[in-house]
Amino acid sequence: MGDLNSDLQRPKTYPGKNLKNSLKLAGVKVHNTEPTRITKTTATCLDLIGIDKTIKCLQYKVGNESVSDHLPVTAILEVKPEGHVKPILKRSFRKVDPITLGNRLSSIKLPDSTCVNTLVEDWEDQVIIILDEVAPVKQFPLKKSRSRFIDPETREIIKEKLWLVKKIKKSSKMQNIDK
Repeated sequence: MGDLNSDLQRPKTYPGKNLKNSLKLAGVKVHNTEPTRITKTTATCLDLIGIDKTIKCLQYKVGNESVSDHLPVTAILEVKPEGHVKPILKRSFRKVDPITLGNRLSSIKLPDSTCVNTLVEDWEDQVIIILDEVAPVKQFPLKKSRSRFIDPETREIIKEKLWLVKKIKKSSKMQNIDK
């Protein structure tokens, strides 16, 4: 999934044709090829989510939100969960003094051994002990909502893009009625 820079609205020409063939070989399907990047002169489907053909897609849509020059693509899939949601485990190095950490790491003593695997395993064990002391692994929430500041110029660009999205969607609906 992502911005693949290959227009699926033109599946018979390069690079859209190659992407379509690659998706077929991978056994995945794109459920909608609505434009995801709309400008004054073009409307292209560059962003997509390829979904394995064995997974049921309940909803696939191109949103109207303007968070970049591309529209977001979302998919709701029917899957069987394998347990409960787990928090993210990671180390935070924000409050770690890099000089102290560097000194501790450089003071690691390795045993006299000719076996490379033994040396690497011993070194790794000592590094993890040091990291557990200075930057222990902690649970972090899955999502943090942060407010973001958007300047007036960016807000105007977003407004213009939303207007273009409405215009292109309205014109494509009108074309579908004629058919």
